[in-house]
Amino acid sequence: MSKKLTDEQKVIARHVNGHALVKAVPGSGKTTTLVMRITYLLKQGFCPNNILILMYNKAAQLNFEEKLNIAVKKGNFVSCPEVKTFHSYAQKLVKQAEYQKLIKPKILTEKKPRVYQSVLKTSYAYGYGLEGGYIENNKIEQLELNISNWRSEDLKPSDLESDPTYEDVDVKDKQAYSKYVELMEQHCLRTFDDLLIEAVQLIKDGKLQTPALHHIVVDEYQDVNFIQNEFIKCLTKKNTSVMVVGDVNQCIYEWRGSRPDFIEGKFQKDFKHTTLFNLSCTFRYGHQLSFIANSVISKNKGTVPNMCISHPDNQSTEVYVHQGIELFNLIKGLESKRNAKTSAIIARANADLIEPEIILQFLGIPYRNMSNTSSLITRPEISLLAVLYCIAIDGSLEKIRSHKHFKVILRSFMHQINFRLVKGQLQRLTDSIANDKDSFWEILKTKIDKKQRGNAKLLETLGNFNKAFPEKDSASTLYQLLDRNDLFKDVSPLCQTSCRA
Repeated sequence: MSKKLTDEQKVIARHVNGHALVKAVPGSGKTTTLVMRITYLLKQGFCPNNILILMYNKAAQLNFEEKLNIAVKKGNFVSCPEVKTFHSYAQKLVKQAEYQKLIKPKILTEKKPRVYQSVLKTSYAYGYGLEGGYIENNKIEQLELNISNWRSEDLKPSDLESDPTYEDVDVKDKQAYSKYVELMEQHCLRTFDDLLIEAVQLIKDGKLQTPALHHIVVDEYQDVNFIQNEFIKCLTKKNTSVMVVGDVNQCIYEWRGSRPDFIEGKFQKDFKHTTLFNLSCTFRYGHQLSFIANSVISKNKGTVPNMCISHPDNQSTEVYVHQGIELFNLIKGLESKRNAKTSAIIARANADLIEPEIILQFLGIPYRNMSNTSSLITRPEISLLAVLYCIAIDGSLEKIRSHKHFKVILRSFMHQINFRLVKGQLQRLTDSIANDKDSFWEILKTKIDKKQRGNAKLLETLGNFNKAFPEKDSASTLYQLLDRNDLFKDVSPLCQTSCRA
């Protein structure tokens, strides 16, 4: 056992028999701890084939698999246990069932995206009694999200009809869901959610024999949904030890079916005689940030706070809370006394990071955007602003036409303005405007159907906006400043050694 592990980590790594729930704060070294736990199990003589590690998504799976492989090679073990996502392991079992002819073969929707989109649109039209015409993308996306959530709860259309819990669900959505299930079966399609549902049903019905697993390790347990938890339960036999790791305060997927109540008590009810462990020491930041994090977390409703403590060897972390004023001077002041230390700007949403990123560009401060690698001007908020500036001040798009991502900017603008367009028209309009520099307004006026709701009003508003700002207006001053600093042309996606890429 590595001497680098803390006492908390060592106890978890050496846990062998019985179920375990590990509550881990951010930056507490859970990956290192789990890797050490797996290698410890291998040292104790457990067969790699009887150990399964389940990860929430592909990125986490690949990251953990890479680190585990290094540890396995270093320890001279024969082979490495399987590291899978929920969906990939379910797919493995479903494929096995297809091979044994227990179920009929189906195609994953990602391999037939057009057919799947047609299924969604037809289902929506059926449920809402539409006979054709334009359906807004956000309505299709909302139906898809609703269906995904119902599937993750293993709810059939008949369940929505009979269970009084769902009496508030719009009858139109219930009809759309019923049609969706019918069409998916008709086209022999399945989603990733369906893989889990089918795998669970096969195991519960006793049709499919699963490997005799001695140990199952589940990461990011706070984000699992009902069917994923059922999957874990189905894989668990009498002699299986399950260890789940997570932090209820990091649950961010409730909107798509995640159930934080599993980590907050339900796991101990489903898996008897569970040992509770904590990873409470973070290695990422100093005491001041831990103090603020604990203060924020304590406000979360319905959860028991898991206190975060900074490791004594961590460097101190200074925290500044920006309330929307003087951000320019704040960043400039921090840069002047930075002395090669690392600074981080944290925001609630990506859109909130655009203002500080523009300021960093103005000040020429090297930076890296960890959540977005696209050029600043191609992001929806800035592309909208850039095009509106050009229209309002110049009356043309010449300032940005030479940009290598001009079509992306233009398409993003057209999408956000929200003209009602038929399928494929957005791309055709983008191409027409990009290829004919003299006819921006003419193309909009002639190609966009003014009879569609809202289109005529949008065209009129844009027309009134055309050259609406005088040269000495404050908006014009900002526009000229952006232009002088080449922010219309060459905004860097990842600024490391200079602010120009």
